[in-house]
Amino acid sequence: MANLVKELQAHAKQKEQDVELYHLLTAMTITNKGSKNSFDCHVVNSETDTETRFHLTVNEDGTLTFVPLENPKPLPSFLHGAIEFEKSQCPEFFKNVLGGMFQDE
Repeated sequence: MANLVKELQAHAKQKEQDVELYHLLTAMTITNKGSKNSFDCHVVNSETDTETRFHLTVNEDGTLTFVPLENPKPLPSFLHGAIEFEKSQCPEFFKNVLGGMFQDE
């Protein structure tokens, strides 16, 4: 039993490190909202002091729903309102969010 606890603690620590690296690479913090399918996201560009918040829901049918919560202005115009998209479009969605937040000026 003690070995199992140590394994679980090591696994949890590794997951924390994974999340920390993800945050460093993307400037995005993701918070689960009490459901395994519901997340609030916060992206911060500290160089321009710009931030945005949005909600993502992973739907039963395999689609995702995006709802802007705060300051969608830096994002592409199609992300200024709620949209639904396929899981296969997640990389493109992510590219658009980060591209909007970290535009070359």
